[in-house]
Amino acid sequence: MIQKISEGFSYTLNFNSIRSVWHGNFIITTMQPSFPHPCYDYALPRRWLFFIILQCNTIFLLAQGPQQLVTVPIGTGASAKGWLYLPADYSTSTKSYPVVFFYHGAGEAGTNPYLLLNQGLPSLIANGMRPDNITNPADGVSYSFIVLSVQHWSWSPDPEWLPLELEWLRQRYRVDTNRIYVTGLSSGGQESFKAAITKPLLSRLIAAAAPMSPPAMGNYDISLIRTYRIKTWFFSGNTDPITPTVQGYSVSCNNVSPGSSKYFVFPGGHCCWNTYYNTSWHEPSSGLSLWQWLLTCKKEPPLILRFTDFKVTDLGNKKIKVEFNCENPNVNVKFYIRIHLRGMLRNIEVLPADQTGTYSYTKIITLD
Repeated sequence: MIQKISEGFSYTLNFNSIRSVWHGNFIITTMQPSFPHPCYDYALPRRWLFFIILQCNTIFLLAQGPQQLVTVPIGTGASAKGWLYLPADYSTSTKSYPVVFFYHGAGEAGTNPYLLLNQGLPSLIANGMRPDNITNPADGVSYSFIVLSVQHWSWSPDPEWLPLELEWLRQRYRVDTNRIYVTGLSSGGQESFKAAITKPLLSRLIAAAAPMSPPAMGNYDISLIRTYRIKTWFFSGNTDPITPTVQGYSVSCNNVSPGSSKYFVFPGGHCCWNTYYNTSWHEPSSGLSLWQWLLTCKKEPPLILRFTDFKVTDLGNKKIKVEFNCENPNVNVKFYIRIHLRGMLRNIEVLPADQTGTYSYTKIITLD
């Protein structure tokens, strides 16, 4: 309801409905007025109706901040709406940008994308946070992020959407495909972690995942963390009943890929995620924000190694010695070899400490 008092007369304007529709770069707002008296329909100056429409459009534009409402393909003939954030310097630069795919919680699910503005990254960006000019502690360079937040109708975005979302972005924007990150809260924490550990088709795209308070999941393949060298950082509240499960995920990641995962337990329950998504928050122990940590995680191209003089010796007592030569261009990086032993295919981790010469390696393996 809007009331206007001017020049000795007054009128009250009630709206039964206000509907805004995006058309290109503009919002078209349709209002259905309901007047206290029918004759007022003709007494209302048109310039005031135009002013009201303009003001309402301004409110809607401010609601999402510098995010664009977009429609993204998610399958054959299917699409979903969401919010896209481009860095402030995108139009004036030629560089490629890291991308964060945000997975919302069940409370923001539905068919109204404005619900996404209530929580998580879309909310923070709408309220002034900008994931721009973040310094990477690994190389000292500043980076800015593209953020895509797509809405699911009942839970949280399906991880299977990720390749289509990424391809949609690549066709339109400059994307650093070596810095693709997934994160989400609650049900979105679950789905973002699923993206990393369910299918190689998805895992190969992801450099790091930051799930916040993810509930328990069904079937998954934690070995994909090791195979695709994915880093993870888990968050959960100290009074949240699911926190032991969340910590267990981090332990599992480190079991298959030592040092690949960390977790942070914050004071609180199943809540408070905006605090830790904010660029102003820094982990007390490391001094890093979530955004800085993401930048330390980068997808590296596969390392192709050439092996020669492979030799296996049975040492007895269920132990064998594996010896081989390998021209490893980076002797400080661990790698894995896959060999058949006694009818079984085994993945063997080779560490820098296993190097016995310029190109030679020796590994003692205990058989189960």
